[in-house]
Amino acid sequence: MSSASEQGLISSNDLKMLQSVLSDAGFGIDMLEEDERSFNDATRKIIQLFQDGMTDPADLKEEMLFLFGIQKRERVTFRKPLPRYAIQGLPVLGR
Repeated sequence: MSSASEQGLISSNDLKMLQSVLSDAGFGIDMLEEDERSFNDATRKIIQLFQDGMTDPADLKEEMLFLFGIQKRERVTFRKPLPRYAIQGLPVLGR
């Protein structure tokens, strides 16, 4: 058996959707000219995710942005920054 038959075939409509998701995630055709290796890695990964069962375009886009670091600087931190007095100590009152 070939691996294609185990994972299933990808239809033409699925490929169009995956191409659209790649483009929305910043992996458009212009990136192919600039950084072919990153484009190919992203293409392989999105096809793997699709074949593993992640078929929602929004989920695919979010995962691609997470995996390839495009949105890391926009990510919300998991905790709030420390308040001023936690770093500097309490002010001295009434000297």
